[in-house]
Amino acid sequence: AGRLNYPNEALRKNIEGKLKLQVILRADGTVRQLNVVQSSGHQVLDDAAINIVRRAGLFPPFSPEMKKHYDQLIITRIWQFTKDNKNLDLSGSSSKS
Repeated sequence: AGRLNYPNEALRKNIEGKLKLQVILRADGTVRQLNVVQSSGHQVLDDAAINIVRRAGLFPPFSPEMKKHYDQLIITRIWQFTKDNKNLDLSGSSSKS
């Protein structure tokens, strides 16, 4: 995290904000879909959160037991970009389907 992932444009313009991002994972650990559920009001911050998840690459695949019951995992997280705590992930939830 830290300044490495904080968008340069946002740093230069002193932009801060928080957004809610939903990530849908396939059973093999790949990202099926990314959705900004609630925008920060700043496209540069919304795009940064999406890019952080994309750069993370593969997530661990589901266990055999989990695959028996679920074909995807939905994770909803709140991301906060502030001068003091760069891209601090405040909270989140997940659901399976």
